[in-house]
Amino acid sequence: MEITRIDMHMCNTDCNVLAFASITIDNALVLTGIRLLNGKKGLFVSMPQNKGKDGKYYDIYFPVTVELRDTITKAVIDEFTRMSTESVEEVPFK
Repeated sequence: MEITRIDMHMCNTDCNVLAFASITIDNALVLTGIRLLNGKKGLFVSMPQNKGKDGKYYDIYFPVTVELRDTITKAVIDEFTRMSTESVEEVPFK
């Protein structure tokens, strides 16, 4: 399984959500609503969730293997880092 595309939308807020991402797997499946968060232990990726009748949140979809979770996490963080670096470099100095 290969991540063939990542679309990322940066958040310009003061909350812990840094970006929202959509990933395409094998040019065949798009997963949307992935969030990149800045937590107490650093950056982490959160899958989309729905609130259940019991008040708890449940992932709508999720990687079954640790390897796939690590692949998705690394790809999203790498894209965020790339976009953050680009946006800093594009700001002209006065």
